[in-house]
Amino acid sequence: MPQVTLGTDLGERSTRINVGVYNGGSVTATAVIAVRRACNGTVVSSRTVTIAPNTIEQFGGFESGTSDGCNTPAPRAAGWMRYVTVTVDQPSFSYVANVSEASPVTTPINIIPAVGLAVATNTRF
Repeated sequence: MPQVTLGTDLGERSTRINVGVYNGGSVTATAVIAVRRACNGTVVSSRTVTIAPNTIEQFGGFESGTSDGCNTPAPRAAGWMRYVTVTVDQPSFSYVANVSEASPVTTPINIIPAVGLAVATNTRF
């Protein structure tokens, strides 16, 4: 059963998506991480990773992709909206963190990047 984390974007800003996975099992886990467009479920970035037992590991470098193919009118999901699925073969939990260098604040010195954090729950979708 995949863990689904909704709202894993920072609006229309370009972001770096990081996904953390905890392996609560007693053997090495294999996880498939996929970043998807909310408008149509298309995978824009994915990776298969392994995690040692009783270990949490964060994986970075996931692309948020383009909005191509998301021409659905409201109230459908906007083209920039993303969600992440994580499927692990051992007991686990996952989280998604986004960082954007594009600050929404218009001060002369933008030194603090916007950060978003979403944590998956055991909800079935």
